[in-house]
Amino acid sequence: MAKSVAGIQDLLTKLKKDAGPWNKDTHEIVEKITAALGKLMPMSMPPESVTNQVVQLLRHLMSKLYDPFTTVSLQLAVATFGFITNEKIVHAIKDKSLKKRMQWETIAEAVLDGVLDYLDLVDQKEEAGLSTKAKEAVSQAFYTTICSIFFPSDSAVPSQSFSVKLRALAYSILFSTCDGIPKNIEKLRNSKVLGSERLGRVIAKTKDYVALEQLLDLLARLIPPTNNTAKGRASRKLFIEEVFINGGSDAIPGDDIVKLLEFINSSEWEETSAKIVDILGRDISFPQPFKVKAIEISDTTFKLRASDRFYVDRNYFLVNNWNEYEEEEAIKIQYSSLRQVKVNDTGAVQIMTSSPATIGDKDMARLTDDQPVLINFIVGRTDFERFVSAVGARGLGRLVQKNGRTIKNSTARISTIPGQLAFSEEDKTLSQPLSFVEKVKVVKTRGEISERSDDNATFPNPLDGGAHDESPLPDTGLSTTADGGRTSRTAAPAGRARGKTHDPSRNGRADPAVAHDGLPDISASRTGHAPEPAQHNPAALPPVRARPAPRPAGRAARAAPPDPVRAGPDGLPSSPPWDAPNARTRSQKMHDAVFGTDDEELSDVSDRELEGRPRSPAVFWTLHSISSISSVCPVSAAARCGRLCLLPWFAGVV
Repeated sequence: MAKSVAGIQDLLTKLKKDAGPWNKDTHEIVEKITAALGKLMPMSMPPESVTNQVVQLLRHLMSKLYDPFTTVSLQLAVATFGFITNEKIVHAIKDKSLKKRMQWETIAEAVLDGVLDYLDLVDQKEEAGLSTKAKEAVSQAFYTTICSIFFPSDSAVPSQSFSVKLRALAYSILFSTCDGIPKNIEKLRNSKVLGSERLGRVIAKTKDYVALEQLLDLLARLIPPTNNTAKGRASRKLFIEEVFINGGSDAIPGDDIVKLLEFINSSEWEETSAKIVDILGRDISFPQPFKVKAIEISDTTFKLRASDRFYVDRNYFLVNNWNEYEEEEAIKIQYSSLRQVKVNDTGAVQIMTSSPATIGDKDMARLTDDQPVLINFIVGRTDFERFVSAVGARGLGRLVQKNGRTIKNSTARISTIPGQLAFSEEDKTLSQPLSFVEKVKVVKTRGEISERSDDNATFPNPLDGGAHDESPLPDTGLSTTADGGRTSRTAAPAGRARGKTHDPSRNGRADPAVAHDGLPDISASRTGHAPEPAQHNPAALPPVRARPAPRPAGRAARAAPPDPVRAGPDGLPSSPPWDAPNARTRSQKMHDAVFGTDDEELSDVSDRELEGRPRSPAVFWTLHSISSISSVCPVSAAARCGRLCLLPWFAGVV
């Protein structure tokens, strides 16, 4: 600890020297940061007043130093972040002090927020080479620290121990600095920094949609391009296998995800990401996605896009909504505010809550203060039972009325194998009913209930509330499928044992997936390799746009235009009419401008640096939680809106 403090003090001294006495504004900022950190670092848990002051300094004032004094100021930022994380947050986690951990995480989040603000500012300037220099400087300063903390090689402090917001911000730094910078992409592909297997291990253990979505977007950046060659396709397949098979767990159907990513016929990463979440969702402990056309909240209807889903997450219901600025916002209904969930076999769902839902970082207006908030939507008939199971597995069964009858909490959280009590002859009749404790003892001694293979805890009661953005439902090691069955991963191909990577070149003949450039149907690829196409097609798939980097940090929204589109009574944008045609998205408009609007296939795009693109200001979502049961936690899986990019790595998809 003393060494870390001394390092921070040395950097502050160097920053003062570089600023010089003639630059009064910079000198004043450095003095304020020096005084604040000197007061903060010896504290075990800072009071809220000190926390608020330091947050303002580290996010807003320190970010003003990144442009004129890039190297030393970023070194100071990462040294401060590393000190707070390793010396304060980790100790609070080990001491199981939630309140202490929350305070320090808020300060650590401010550091990452400030760095992302700096990257946004650089992007908006659109000066040649400026964005590249900034991203390379941030990567040089932060990659080692972020990857060692949030992608640990050992399990001393699992990354899931940190708050969802802090993890998502860290992943967002990695994602943002990879945008059009091949040098940074190669750094993260290197196992000494991150690597495919460490990324896969974290994906396999991430059960919060906010963090999972960001990890999948980072994956999109790191998958190697095929360059329309057999060698490139083999390299891509190898990387994906290392992520989802070598790095994944037995609970993840890694082979199905590998096949999905080998054969992609969509130019939108959002669609591919949603399909990965669908596959992961076979394990009920992962976010459970449901296709919903629209959701009605307090008489305001929000129409969903084809790739969007309604999620039964760990501690809230979540659905993404796109506002009139083409910015993604999260609509969230906290479990701690639920009063009743009504479902019927037609797929109709009605949720009653004691607090309003949140959209972005804002509570939606209520129709009346003394009436509960009603949320209505329809899931598919085939998804009806899975929805009931997902809600019950999160400890909400007693709030669910299925066709007018209350259901019990799902037992899938404990085991999917029914326990059988084998009584001896003299035990067949009992003079008195067994007490609960006695029943538990009988089950433990005579039952055949399987133990969970994961090292995480089971779902506690979500109605007990939570604090900060921390879910009252910790990561669970469920090894059950969403429909109640046990998961079983497809056996690895012949010649590839667990922990080893299959090399297609060692077989007598290369797999069709590697040898040809045709694009087989995805449904066929999930059951096996598709047959060879009738005609060789060397053209590549259009570049895929990865979802804008999520930004789960609080931030003021940009000013609305003078005449907003269909603003609701609460000032929030409402959805267009049901019969209104879907407008072209910014991604599609950019695609049309570059490649045209015809359906012909496009030439391959290599992994070269992308040219500068116009970016709109971002609206970000706030990730925090309130411990009161009657409140709604406005946690959001935010997209760093306006961050539109054409990913070169998907250009050579087979």
